[in-house]
Amino acid sequence: MADLTVAVVGGRLQGTEICYLAKKAGIRSILIDKNPAPPASGLCDAFYRLDALDDTERLAEILKTADVVVPALEDDAALERLCGLCGRDGPRLAFDPRAYRISSSKRLSDAFFAENGVKCPAHYPKGGPPYIAKPSRGSGSKGVRLLRSAAEAEAFINETAEDYIIQEFIRGGQYSVEVIGAEGRYRAYEVTEVIVDETYDCKRVAAPADISGELKSRLADIAVSLARALGLTGIMDVEAILMDGEFYVLEIDARFPSQTPAAVYAATGVNLLSELYGLFTGRFPAAPARPGRFASYEHFLITGAGAAAQGEHIIRGDAPLRLFKGFMGADEALVPPGAAGEGAALTFINSADSAAELEVKRGRMIKRLKNHEWGRL
Repeated sequence: MADLTVAVVGGRLQGTEICYLAKKAGIRSILIDKNPAPPASGLCDAFYRLDALDDTERLAEILKTADVVVPALEDDAALERLCGLCGRDGPRLAFDPRAYRISSSKRLSDAFFAENGVKCPAHYPKGGPPYIAKPSRGSGSKGVRLLRSAAEAEAFINETAEDYIIQEFIRGGQYSVEVIGAEGRYRAYEVTEVIVDETYDCKRVAAPADISGELKSRLADIAVSLARALGLTGIMDVEAILMDGEFYVLEIDARFPSQTPAAVYAATGVNLLSELYGLFTGRFPAAPARPGRFASYEHFLITGAGAAAQGEHIIRGDAPLRLFKGFMGADEALVPPGAAGEGAALTFINSADSAAELEVKRGRMIKRLKNHEWGRL
């Protein structure tokens, strides 16, 4: 597969995910980022330090060497530049600007859900406390606040000048599913469970989700219906909370996600980058799914007292990650320079034939982590 090349613009969490999956698929990855040592630079085949907004001519030259360009950033100006460079005569851009415009705004997304009869948490002042305040733009947990009463919500509204939405706090398991396709033909993939830390940032993804097949099918149907209503061309993920047997959609993101694709790959063998690549080129045969396994993708912060599970915000943006097999007894680990030290952020991927076997493997790994049994890299 050496003749297949993907250009990845952005080297942080999304870029790391794409470069990791490219390595698994045998696709050559070219990474472009304005920072000197982003996390994904330790996983790609070639790295160019370049600001997508500064050196357009050089950027265009690099992009032409790829079959597909996958954006891994959320900068509107940079995305617009990529859309211009990957036009009719340029490489294929695996990105849907219209779908992204809607999904990148929680206000537009919630209006879209309402238009299509999809349940989502009620907006303040509807619903009861506590409430969650989230920036209207951006993904992840940055800026998320828990407001425990109507009084706190009113105070927050009066104090902040930023564009936030405030919704009722829905208690329940959090689940995610990706959908890929175009022109009304869509496929939903493995439903995963998202486990968050105290800041509501994802610290672990489990695949498959521990819910019934009927519930998985229902969430997949919601995802496909939303993709169809958007007229999506590309990839989108849907996150939802399950409460009292009903799914409440939290958000959609029409761009390549982080964390969940690696968990899907570890559990099923289905590579979402390969699927996306094939959608835009027709050149990459989809690998058949292997018999289902149980997988976990999780982050730990090394502390003086041992190790603590934390969300993906602990991953530094200026440290190239390297992929190791067997580190701390895990199947795979993404490790920054100087991993054996306090403050290091480590990512582990494990899978097993049963949920019980997976928990035994994770338990041994976590014990070694907490005892700082680093071994050798």
